Amino acid sequence: MDKIERAKKILEEHHQSHIIVKNEEIAEQILNIDFEQIKNLYDKIDEDIKYEDIKPVKATNPDKIPQEKIKKYIELGEQKVKENKFAVAIMAGGQGTRLRTLWSKRNFQS
Repeated sequence: MDKIERAKKILEEHHQSHIIVKNEEIAEQILNIDFEQIKNLYDKIDEDIKYEDIKPVKATNPDKIPQEKIKKYIELGEQKVKENKFAVAIMAGGQGTRLRTLWSKRNFQS
């Protein structure tokens, strides 16, 4: 069985057969995914989440935030990550890309 066929079989076993595998590069990436670890992490999500604490955030245009405030937010974020206290925000419409650009302009060191 070649890499592509092995990758397709693994995807099927994990109910991901909708993913199309046409070349060996993609197949190699799939073969390197630890699906069991992903499943274990997913199964543990509910253990740590306090759903009553989840609240929507107000939309913000990062281009309109003063640099001083951005620096303050980055420092606060870094501190919370170091304390193992952090949140996840899902961005849409290019916001994630723009925020990553802001973040990458700073030399982050853990």
